[in-house]
Amino acid sequence: MNALMEHMKEETVQVLTAGCMGQEFKLDAGNKNSVFLNLFLEALQGEVFLNDCEWISTQQLASWLQVAVAKETRNGQFPQYDKRHR
Repeated sequence: MNALMEHMKEETVQVLTAGCMGQEFKLDAGNKNSVFLNLFLEALQGEVFLNDCEWISTQQLASWLQVAVAKETRNGQFPQYDKRHR
């Protein structure tokens, strides 16, 4: 829990987008959602708990999504993540 408390002390603005400027989002075959949204929801349901806690940092989520979305779209879409300290 100490690691979570340390994360919560930082004042930051974090942005996670589905792709780069100009990229078209890819639809999941047989689904009305985008590949990014489906993988994002999977992650929030527990696919991405990289530490042994029951929480995930935005950076962990972004790292997992960047790899998973690129793989699922055959390198056609690259989620972007940025973190700015205040």
